[in-house]
Amino acid sequence: MTIWSAETKEIEDLSLALKDCLPILEKELDRLIKADDENMVLVYARRCLEVIVTDLCESELNRSRKTEPLKGIIDKLNREEKVPSHIIASMHSLNSLSTFGAHPKEFDPEQVRPVLINLVTIFKWYLKFKNVEIYSVSEKKEKEKDIDTGEDKYHLLESGIFLDYKGPVDINTIELLLKKLKKTQLFADLNKPAGRRVYAIFVECLENISRHSLKKSENVELKDPYVTVKKQKDEIIIVTGNSVSEDNKSKLIRRLNQIINLDEAALKVLYDEKINHELNQDENGAGLGFIIMALKSGNRIKYSFTRINNNYSFFEIQISVGNYLIKRLIIKETDCSPRVILDPDKNIFEISGESRPQDVSKFYCDLLKWLDDFDRQLAKQQKISDPIVFNFNFEYFNSSSAKYILDFCRNLANLHARGNNITVKWHYEEDDEDMLEAGKEMSRIVKFPFEYIQLQVQ
Repeated sequence: MTIWSAETKEIEDLSLALKDCLPILEKELDRLIKADDENMVLVYARRCLEVIVTDLCESELNRSRKTEPLKGIIDKLNREEKVPSHIIASMHSLNSLSTFGAHPKEFDPEQVRPVLINLVTIFKWYLKFKNVEIYSVSEKKEKEKDIDTGEDKYHLLESGIFLDYKGPVDINTIELLLKKLKKTQLFADLNKPAGRRVYAIFVECLENISRHSLKKSENVELKDPYVTVKKQKDEIIIVTGNSVSEDNKSKLIRRLNQIINLDEAALKVLYDEKINHELNQDENGAGLGFIIMALKSGNRIKYSFTRINNNYSFFEIQISVGNYLIKRLIIKETDCSPRVILDPDKNIFEISGESRPQDVSKFYCDLLKWLDDFDRQLAKQQKISDPIVFNFNFEYFNSSSAKYILDFCRNLANLHARGNNITVKWHYEEDDEDMLEAGKEMSRIVKFPFEYIQLQVQ
């Protein structure tokens, strides 16, 4: 038995209790626990400190660590009073002694014990800082059981609802709720693109509540945070609520109003600006989460505030995701290939321009593959009443392209024959009888009537 076994056991207990909550730190702790050489214990203790300090650098100093030495970051955290002085002392002590493991020199194995004692002290403070509740292994299993069985504390329903949770949100809860969401049959039934979007928005919602929700106080009665994920027709609706201060309310309104009417292109520009912007001390990356939600959703975020008193309000947001999502296909027009917009989210389906691509097979095989995916998604949903209009507006297409265009139209005819409300509009200039006849010939071959749109010659 090593002389520092008691300290290692305490670290092991903490690590087991935190399983799946802080995976990077958990990995280094696991290596430390398994190490039986004093040098390696020091190395892994220092790596644990690195994980914690690097995270504090990003969250509290609002910048990446890059290659800056740990001591410099710890000193800055101290000067800006981001970390209590007694924790700073433990960090410096651990950092100083652990260098004997990274750069082997003569040292007394007894010195491993104070390193581990300091690590436990830092670790316990860090968990409180991250709003992680420390449970024993048995307590954590009991919490998982509560969620799995839908006990009152977690209010989890599975009758048309993915999740319905009300209560405190911390890192432990987030991990358990994410696992629960993945286990629901309703989530499993989503197509993969929709499922990925729902999951991403759900994560952002939970993390926002964990970071910014007000904690209950003896001085004021605050509602518990809540999050609900439910199916409504062909959409997945995510609704969350949490208490916020009046000062935070103003910031939220400003940030939401900034993004609420932006289209996808403008949101991406704003996202790039935000993620590359060096944050001020009071920003903490806020706003990025809402931009990500808007991009993943493709729909407008709805929000409201209910006044609790002069100092607090209850903030609620609602975000919807279409259940049947496939990746859109956008191809820019060139001198020899047409512009392609196949965008189910915006209900725009168009192929236009001149078609004589150098690799005609590759160009149209991508379109045909997209149409196969679209066919599979339409088969999963109820027949829709709104028409899906495919617009063909060719200036010219060569004989190599004609075969593939015909195949595309034949697949559209098959979709129509299966009861989907598909319309093909074939555009031609008023003096281009050849293009009109080409459309009529394709319509005849695939046995699907087109609509013909005459364009005025400019």
